[in-house]
Amino acid sequence: MNVMEARQKVEDKFLNTPGVVGVGIGYFSKYKYIGRGINLDGLNRCVKVFTNNITPEMKQLIPKSLGGVLIEVEEIGEISAFSSIDFKT
Repeated sequence: MNVMEARQKVEDKFLNTPGVVGVGIGYFSKYKYIGRGINLDGLNRCVKVFTNNITPEMKQLIPKSLGGVLIEVEEIGEISAFSSIDFKT
């Protein structure tokens, strides 16, 4: 499975989960895996699950990988949309 397919599957399954505010593709945080026996050679992209608050339940619910693609949960807080921005000067 490639990272795009994994992102779509993760989005379909978890985007409506309370606390999940977004799903995307990003670069993994390599320091999280150093010394844990995970071979990261050749890996650089992962599926990112963005949350407003990482809970122990969320850590158990969202898998660490899907089809060989790593999944990282990242706490980013609330996302707010602005109604409009005028960039004219």
